[in-house]
Amino acid sequence: AAALGVPQLPAALVFAHAATRDAFAAAVRLGLLGPLRAVALQASLLDAQTTHLLAVFDSLHPDTAATSAPLLDAVHAAHATLTMRLFQT
Repeated sequence: AAALGVPQLPAALVFAHAATRDAFAAAVRLGLLGPLRAVALQASLLDAQTTHLLAVFDSLHPDTAATSAPLLDAVHAAHATLTMRLFQT
């Protein structure tokens, strides 16, 4: 974001929105939620998510960033080579 001149707070809000959207999209693909329910749930979380991010934003630093699922991130690249796939796309 900094390389593009985008302020950090809007970039963090967009990142949080995208991460939430991706989690709900996976739930829809797995058949755990319908698409309309997923949209409604994400919308219901938006205010709380924004409030929380604003509260902790000053304490966030890139050098402390971490993923919540490092093993999933590591094997994600090999998904297309698996004989059994979670998503057949």
